[in-house]
Amino acid sequence: MKLKFVFWAFAAIQFLTLLAMMFSPREIAESFGIEYSESMSVIFQFAMLTQLMLIIITLQIPNWLGKRLGKAALTYAAIALLPVCQNVYHIASDILPLTGAFYIENSLWIIFSVAFYLFGKRESEDVKEDI
Repeated sequence: MKLKFVFWAFAAIQFLTLLAMMFSPREIAESFGIEYSESMSVIFQFAMLTQLMLIIITLQIPNWLGKRLGKAALTYAAIALLPVCQNVYHIASDILPLTGAFYIENSLWIIFSVAFYLFGKRESEDVKEDI
């Protein structure tokens, strides 16, 4: 049940990001040190569509896997680390400035990665004991 909650929480964070992209794209772009333009709205639409697809899949995985939800946990632990890798690359390459948001966002993704790994491992062990 705890792993299922981690999936739901992950989807909820993605949904909040989607809402932010829908209602304040200019502020999001500026928070990354990028000047927003109308031509960027097309890229934001693609990003929002991808975000929505991830939300739907994340919410469905517990239904699809049931008691075997731990099988997807390691994959989601890796998925949660992808933004961290990208953020570190952006900072190391001087593409984006280092801001306080960098630490907050990366901390959130690392917490999700650790939660997916630990709860997934525990749930996988529980399923093995049931067999």
